[in-house]
Amino acid sequence: MKEALQKLCDDFLVNRDAAKRAFRWDSDYVHPLCANLFCARGKMADEEELRRCRQVINDQTGLFSNFRGNLRPVLAAMLALNDAPEARMEMAQNNYDLLKQEFWGSE
Repeated sequence: MKEALQKLCDDFLVNRDAAKRAFRWDSDYVHPLCANLFCARGKMADEEELRRCRQVINDQTGLFSNFRGNLRPVLAAMLALNDAPEARMEMAQNNYDLLKQEFWGSE
């Protein structure tokens, strides 16, 4: 049990540091959340994939999109955990558009 907990803690720190390097200019508060997403799936964060997924968000959204707010690194981490981030981003935008029909748009 102790070894499993130690491995989880070590993986968390490695994933947090990868998120810090990939999202250098974003809030420090989202890096642990990104690390937790990877640890919950038992995967290790890849900095290049995180940067690529951030670029997917930038490419598929407008300059003032709510997807480009404080939670962009978290969304990029969620996309990095999927096999087809571009398709997942498109699905997220479609779902967001459906929600905006009933609610105010926000992050």
